[in-house]
Amino acid sequence: MARRKRSQPAKVQEPKSPDPERFKVQGDIALLAEHALVEVIAERPDFQDAVKEKLAAVRAEVTDPDASPLERLLVDRVALCWLQVYTADLSYAVSNKEGATLTRGEYYARRLDRAQSRYLQAIRTLAQVRRLLGPTVQVNIAKQQVNVAQ
Repeated sequence: MARRKRSQPAKVQEPKSPDPERFKVQGDIALLAEHALVEVIAERPDFQDAVKEKLAAVRAEVTDPDASPLERLLVDRVALCWLQVYTADLSYAVSNKEGATLTRGEYYARRLDRAQSRYLQAIRTLAQVRRLLGPTVQVNIAKQQVNVAQ
């Protein structure tokens, strides 16, 4: 009986240390989706800049200065959903102005409804997370015992 040769374990390559700036731009799928949506809405670069500024303002209004990483992710989702809702609003208005068929009008109305649902769900989720991460206060009145946790 012939002996089997042991196979050599495959060499594991050390992961390359990523360039932080490259990763931030090319690896941020949410940012890529945001840029793609802005490009769909606005063809002119000056209009794109205005939309990006408004989106940054919406994000700043919703962001808590002491936000956790989870909250920041949810704030990004709220901001992107905000943009999707108003994109759907714009598409619906343009289709009505151009005299869309009933089928096309229903398509844009459903699109708007779905975008609105996602937006409201993102807001609800952010509010729930903030409630769960918020300061906890418990007061037990039994022989002068008070517990306060923040």
